[in-house]
Amino acid sequence: MLTEISIIGTNDFQHLLTPISEIGLHKSQLADAEVAVAEAERAVDDQLLVDVQRRLPAPTLLTSGLAQQDPVGHPDVTASPVASLQGRRQAATPRSAGLSSNTAQSNDSVSKVLIPKLADPYNFVNHLNMFCRIMVDHGHGRFVDGAFVPSGQETSLVVKLVKSVDKCASLHQAAESAAQTSTYQWGPTEEDFVDRCFTLEEEPEDASQGHQPQTESYLVRRLGSDTWSIDQACRSISVLRWCLDAWLVAARDKTRRGPRSKDFQPFPRNWTREDLLVLLRADQGGNSAVCSLREKGFSEPYYDIDGLVTFRSSLSSGAVAFRPLVSSLIRDKLLRDVHRSHGHCGVDYMCGRVTQGFHAQRLRSAAALIKQHCVFCARFCASFPKTWTVPCGGPFFDLESLMALPAYSVVGIDFLSLAPKVKVLAVVCAATRHCSLFYTPQENSHCSLAAIKELCLLFGRPLCVYSDRASYFRSSYFLEGLEKMGIQNVHLASRSPFEGSLYERRNQEVRRLLRFFEELPVVRRLLAHFDASSVSDVTSLRRLLMEISLIMNQRPLGISRSGEDVNTICPDSLCFGYTRRTDQLSEPLFEVPNRPSVVDEGVPQAGVDMVIDSAAVRRGSTGYLPLGAQGSPPQRFSAVRNSFLSYHFQWLRDRSTRNVVRGVAKAGNVSIHFDEGDLVFVKSGKVIYPARVVQTLPGSDGVVRRLRVRNSKSGHESTVSHHNVVKSSIESSLQD
Repeated sequence: MLTEISIIGTNDFQHLLTPISEIGLHKSQLADAEVAVAEAERAVDDQLLVDVQRRLPAPTLLTSGLAQQDPVGHPDVTASPVASLQGRRQAATPRSAGLSSNTAQSNDSVSKVLIPKLADPYNFVNHLNMFCRIMVDHGHGRFVDGAFVPSGQETSLVVKLVKSVDKCASLHQAAESAAQTSTYQWGPTEEDFVDRCFTLEEEPEDASQGHQPQTESYLVRRLGSDTWSIDQACRSISVLRWCLDAWLVAARDKTRRGPRSKDFQPFPRNWTREDLLVLLRADQGGNSAVCSLREKGFSEPYYDIDGLVTFRSSLSSGAVAFRPLVSSLIRDKLLRDVHRSHGHCGVDYMCGRVTQGFHAQRLRSAAALIKQHCVFCARFCASFPKTWTVPCGGPFFDLESLMALPAYSVVGIDFLSLAPKVKVLAVVCAATRHCSLFYTPQENSHCSLAAIKELCLLFGRPLCVYSDRASYFRSSYFLEGLEKMGIQNVHLASRSPFEGSLYERRNQEVRRLLRFFEELPVVRRLLAHFDASSVSDVTSLRRLLMEISLIMNQRPLGISRSGEDVNTICPDSLCFGYTRRTDQLSEPLFEVPNRPSVVDEGVPQAGVDMVIDSAAVRRGSTGYLPLGAQGSPPQRFSAVRNSFLSYHFQWLRDRSTRNVVRGVAKAGNVSIHFDEGDLVFVKSGKVIYPARVVQTLPGSDGVVRRLRVRNSKSGHESTVSHHNVVKSSIESSLQD
């Protein structure tokens, strides 16, 4: 509609937009032209306003006294960041006693306003002007001396503006200039206003359907789809916080004129722990389990620390860790990062590494599912039949001579079928085991020769081509074509199937990888309804084959050690001399300048390891509640009793740790050892009873995790975990 209106307005006054030299120096004509152009622009704006008002419902304004107050005194702006989510929602949607039950709230009316998406990153100033005008036309603000001042909830307008700007991370260059030249003020805000913008949930498009519970917040869902790792998510949070600060805080004062770049914070190069806390708060804001904890009241072992619901757990060394709760989306992203960064480790290591910094539900089942769907792990754990257990497949290959030649000098070719209508020619280098996949419309000699010509354009002409004794490989057309290109053809013996293992094994790997790719609906639909005459289908299939070959050519074949450097040998490194880059980081991995004290100095931290070490709060000194821990008292009787019991058992554990260590070393770095006959306190259900250690039961790794104890009162023996046992310091103090 906007395009049509602009064309009409331009055509009506096209004759008035001629150069000034042709109009002449008649001031009257020039003035008439300027008036006509202004009237045309006003007509276009009026028509656009009428069209928007016709398409959208009439705005509903708040009639309560709260909406008429200054935005600075709005409760949603001045609320404490540690306030509960329920109280924040109640303050965000105030209602007057005179309003009817079917009156729409302010959030719903703002969500229905249509805001076009920002397409040009360097046109943010015009986009901000258009946003303010639309909000004024719908009754959500007013202009005071040329500056836009919201009349209702300010945070709803902020969320609406942020949603209309896609890919905020790429707008940092235009954000500073936009904030410098902007004439619109948003009122002075609190320091935590920018951080609390991320905790607001996405408003439902249809208010009649009501609020649908979400397992993740809008910000977390968007970061989950736009980022590859948790490190990139924290980096995006840092950039988003800087953009909001530049747009809404630094440009709020319009009294200062001229460049104000000195008032802006420098563009962030590293993400900090505050960015990680913002991400975790946004994640917990949309988590129904966390909301229920806030409503019912905190009880052991949950605490509110820095606005986050944390889970308290004790380590075997005596230290106490407070780990924040995360949703399933953050949990899966953390598990994938740990799995990739630690050599595709197993389920136990994935769970153990994530639990050092976070607490999540169904962690082990999620880790097992991620490892099951990892294509590299499927390749590593693949088992071949007994007939394939030969030292090196292929006919009379001298690898030392082949490695002296360029890659793809000696190749093996074979056809494989990915779907009923999808045929692929697999070409494998005999020396480097590098594999290339070429799509062929049909399985015949013409398509085979065309694929060989495409191979020559990519890697050069091979010297020799090995193949089976299929009819299309023995046809005169195929043999004459290879002879013209100067390529020797060798047919393998049909009675020696192991000779074809050079390419047969690659065919098996392609089919195994394809099983994982078929879990994607797009790939499944492409192979089921493939059309060879469709350009888009052929392009998508070629990209799929390139991705499969990239994964196969980066599989590790071995390692090479030169001094302290250990390099992985893969088909890519043997073929090209280097490994192709596959990450999405534009800069090297970042380091947090203020790392927690629990991280040992001199140990490099990067990626997911830095995120895990920055998340949890650990204490090994006196007391087990860190500063800033808050929580409402529990309401249920069982919760009160469990909190009382857990508190005193933890107090016993802390006292025992201090007495055993006796200042020799820090409590967080000392392991408590149990000997036979030691007096201990055992927590069992709702009681704590004294007992004697009868036997220590070490595991397969030699670490004692279970103890055989005898109750001092009843004489009953039982096996308990070391987490429920506290070593008594009474005997040691008496002996001293």
